[in-house]
Amino acid sequence: MIIAIAGGHRGAGRTTVATDLALTLMQTGRDLGLSGRVALVDADVEQPATDLLLRPLIRERGEVSMPLPRVNERCTGQGRCAEVCRFHAIALYEGRPVVSPELCCGCGLCLSECPEGALEEDRQPLGSVQMGRVGSMTWVGGRLDMGASWPRPLIGEAIRWATRRSCEFVIVDGPAGAGPPALEAMRAGDLALVVVEPSALGLAALQRTLSAAREHLSLPVMVVINKRPPGAEVGAGAELVAYCRQERVPIMARIDIDERAPSARARGVPLIVANPERIALFQEFYRTLLQGVGV
Repeated sequence: MIIAIAGGHRGAGRTTVATDLALTLMQTGRDLGLSGRVALVDADVEQPATDLLLRPLIRERGEVSMPLPRVNERCTGQGRCAEVCRFHAIALYEGRPVVSPELCCGCGLCLSECPEGALEEDRQPLGSVQMGRVGSMTWVGGRLDMGASWPRPLIGEAIRWATRRSCEFVIVDGPAGAGPPALEAMRAGDLALVVVEPSALGLAALQRTLSAAREHLSLPVMVVINKRPPGAEVGAGAELVAYCRQERVPIMARIDIDERAPSARARGVPLIVANPERIALFQEFYRTLLQGVGV
């Protein structure tokens, strides 16, 4: 099973939920019926953070690149490549195509459409993927190079590294937002788990993420309300709950604000390490999750 942790805005607690769930399953997986390995993928390749919290022992590293067209001497400047490029990554300048690497998505359409065979495939570096261990858990993380513009291929490659390990349960900590990088992280999941705060910002973020997941991926979505003030939801929190009921989106967990969180972040340790009482909370969360997907 692959669970994609999503969220429409930064600061909602995606990484906290992802790391706490992963560590709980690593430590108590057999008590919960898990017989195989657990993996955590840091797919927030522009701002990765799980490696800072978990300090994995890195065992493998690979560079990731994407195709980039290069103009050869056969070009006569007909301009078909510029016509078909929907990202406007190719433009004619003084009768010769000029490629803008920061705009090119590597689709290869220009190569196939060139009537002269005047384009060849080059490679554009994107970043790197690392794989290591945190106890018995597999950790995989991607990191986008400074100045690189296309995180999607790197996100997909990081997830492939984890799924090749034949892990029984894979948690993907995806990027914020509901744009192409977030959708790429959710695409591999059997379920999107959206982490939101009980606020107007959290409600707006959930609406965007839910719309994107349903429209583009047809993916089941469930919600975790994080950083909840003690007691029943009021105000924007109540609106968030009402919206979930209206859209028939299951709320899998309501996690209260943890006063140890600021200290844990300052020390660079997972919140579940600073507060071991959260293990029981995430064990119950995992059981509820399985019931929600019918396992």
